[in-house]
Parts: sequence; structure tokens; C-alpha cells
Amino acid sequence: MAPGSRSLEEDPLVPSPFRKSWFVALVTVSLVACGGGGGEPSVKEDIPPVPPPYFIAVGSGVLTSRDGADWDRIVWADGEILNLTGAASGNGRLAVVGLEGTIAAGDEAGVWTVIERDPGAFFGASDVAFGAGRFVAVGEAFNPDFGLGAVIRTSPDGVEWSQVDSGLPGLAAVTYGKGMFVAAGAGFVATSADGISWAPSPFDAPRQLFAIAYGDDRFVITGGHGSVFTSSDGVEWTSRNSGVSGVTFLRGVAHGGGLFVAVGDEYDATSKGSVSTIITSPDGADWTVRHSGQSQSLSDVAYGAGTFVVIGQNETYDDNGNLTGTAPIALTSRDGTDWETVEIPEDLQLNGVAYRPATG
Repeated sequence: MAPGSRSLEEDPLVPSPFRKSWFVALVTVSLVACGGGGGEPSVKEDIPPVPPPYFIAVGSGVLTSRDGADWDRIVWADGEILNLTGAASGNGRLAVVGLEGTIAAGDEAGVWTVIERDPGAFFGASDVAFGAGRFVAVGEAFNPDFGLGAVIRTSPDGVEWSQVDSGLPGLAAVTYGKGMFVAAGAGFVATSADGISWAPSPFDAPRQLFAIAYGDDRFVITGGHGSVFTSSDGVEWTSRNSGVSGVTFLRGVAHGGGLFVAVGDEYDATSKGSVSTIITSPDGADWTVRHSGQSQSLSDVAYGAGTFVVIGQNETYDDNGNLTGTAPIALTSRDGTDWETVEIPEDLQLNGVAYRPATG
């Protein structure tokens, strides 16, 4: 099947790195602690300082924006190929993670430190969150004996990373709320007070889980086939009606301004391609479709400075449903109801977006 096309019978338990970067073949590599095979951290002189606040969009490159409308590209070392998936901020630091062992950390002055790859270590990072004084990055590693298993890394500063042996299956998303980390993956959820000791939830989801957010005293998880689940404690989960079809994949969710916003795309049998979906809810239980039907594949959403920012791709297909072209886009909204689309003049694939405030 050509990249960008989907079967209606798509396996709901897609490997978690495809949560945002579904177009990339599964490559499992390693997040590297300092001195752990990937070399010492290095300050890249060609990465310009970007003082916060800003939105940061990551994928095959890095973009920053004050408002979600005007974007600037951060230029890494010439010839360096990136496949970044997530970013998070805390304690005046920024951590960016991705496949191929890539981690970058930014300080309050906007100076970036890059930790080099270690491709032989079989690790891919899908998401990162900050809480309890540390960053927690989650993903999965491939073991030829038992398949995909979780890899979890923790760091106090985004530079020095330690590995956690959790014994969990592969993970796709992580967030922090109510004094704990909650991570989700291939049909299951796990919780941790410190990011180090993890306990699986009795919740058994029938679908692959792609994204998780916390707000207004509750957690919301979104996933394959339009699935949405909510929880007040991260352990007991309730399935909700998202109001979208069973061929919709909700790849990102965020909370802000008293509203949950979930984004993704739906397989359209007529065009044989992806069409965008944005749904909103005041409580995670009752959802309303706000934006749909465009030839867009939406990857992630973030909230900051009173604005929701969604990133993704405009897509074109031939008559057989084969993807023939993509271009990065951002969608912005102050209320989650009215959305404006911004075309980004860069040759990039965007997987994740986060907001980095001026402090914190």
C-alpha cells in the first residue's frame, strides 16, 4: 500500500512511533545518556538562540513561532536528518525527543544542547512530558525475542538521561497531572508517581492509543478508530463517544482555556486519502466536530498564550489513493471553534507541537 493511503481494515494496534510519524518505517534506536555511547553533549553553533515564549513544532526539522501563524526554522548541522516526535518544557528547560536517538535540550537563554544519536541501541522516542522535577520520555524498543517493549528515560534537565526498566509494552504518549505520570500505548495505560516505578492500569483498550492530555482534574486519551477515554485518577477509564467515524485516527489531544481539543484524520473512501478532523469538548465526555473535510493529515495540538495550535500536512493524492505530495501547515484558533490555516513554506514533515512559556 502506498504511503498515505489506509485500508478500512487497518490494524488498530499500530506500533506507537506511528502515532505522529506514520509515514516513517519503524526504526528503533536509542536515547542516549551523557557518556552512554552517543558522545558528550555538544552545543551546535548553527542553532540560533530562541528565547521563550514560543510554540515549537518538530519532525524532520524544527520550527518556532510566537503565535502559531509565523514560523521560523531552526537550522541544525548541515546534512543532519531529523525525525523528532515530541517536546516538553519545565524548570526553565526544553527537551525535544525523537527517533534515531535524538535528544535536544534548550535553556532559558535559548541556547541548545544536542545529544548525539546511538543508532545501534534500538530505541525510538514517541513523547516526552515534565513533572515532579523531571522529564520523562517514552517510546519503544525492538527485541527479536519478544517484540516491542517500552523504553522509558528520565532526566532532571533534558541533558543527563537515565534508563528505566519498566517491563511494560511499547508506549506512545505520556502526560503529567494530579501528581503522577500517565503513559499509554498499544491498548493499555500505566501510571507512575516519579517516572521510575510504573504500575499498569487494569484498563484494557480495544484500540491503539495515540495521545494523552490532562486538564480540569481529568485525563483524556485519544486513539485509533475515533476512540476517546477519560479518567479522574489515571487508573479507571471510561469510553466516550467522540462523534467521529470509525475510520478516524485521533493522533493528538491538548487542554487549555477550559477546553479539550483532539485532532487527527479520517480515511475518505471517495478521495482514497486523508481528511482532517478536529473535535472539542469542555469535559472530555461530550464532543463536537469543529473542523473536518480538508485534505489534511493532522498530527498534534498544543495550547499556549490563549491559542490552540495544530500542526500537520496538506496532502494530495492520485486517483488510486497514492500520496503524491505534502506541505506542512499549522491551524490556529482562540476558541477551538473557528480555525485558520497557515501554509508553512518549508519542506518538512511535522509530527509534534508544544508550547514553551516564558518561565517554567
